[in-house]
Amino acid sequence: MIITTAIPTSALSGNIQKGGYHKKHAEKVALRDSAWLQAVAKMHAEGWQTAQRARLHIHIYYKDKRRRDTLNTINGLKSSIDGCVKAGILVDDDWQHMEIGAPKVSIDRENPRCELKFESLI
Repeated sequence: MIITTAIPTSALSGNIQKGGYHKKHAEKVALRDSAWLQAVAKMHAEGWQTAQRARLHIHIYYKDKRRRDTLNTINGLKSSIDGCVKAGILVDDDWQHMEIGAPKVSIDRENPRCELKFESLI
């Protein structure tokens, strides 16, 4: 199952200490809720059953070839992953229930985004 989300802003980067709680919180809630809504709809449409263990593949599509810290982008995806867990794609996002594959990065000038692909292992 693939969940598509916006690329998190630098405010959610692990390196940014400024920006205020409310700004970060609003973005986190928006990303989490968007992923939750999409996950619920896709689970129903595809007949997905909650996975006891899953592998997450992350594919990031940036809009250009500018240098970016991919790990900071992945860190910002935590809220989207939480939304997928809340929807029931998998039991939890801890190490016992989810493993993460190597991230993939591509360029899509027309539609920059992140894709979270969940593969049920059990």
